[in-house]
Amino acid sequence: MGSAYLVDRFGWWSIRSSLAHGVGCWKSILSSLEVFKSFVHFEVRNGGRVFFWHDTWCGDQPLKVQLPNLFRMARLRDATVHDVYS
Repeated sequence: MGSAYLVDRFGWWSIRSSLAHGVGCWKSILSSLEVFKSFVHFEVRNGGRVFFWHDTWCGDQPLKVQLPNLFRMARLRDATVHDVYS
């Protein structure tokens, strides 16, 4: 039995359905999920749930894209903002 949801770093998402039923709003969002995610922004707060290098939290691209040489030298590539600033 499969799951109706998947999880990524943005949280829980409904899996696309090939059936005729479903909520119209979610079907519309899921049909353009990557575009929708591009408009999602993080509220950093204490930084415990925002990845320093991988999430777009400072500028319009992840820091690993903005600063590739620093990213290659980083010891903690999967660190959160909290890990780096604390």
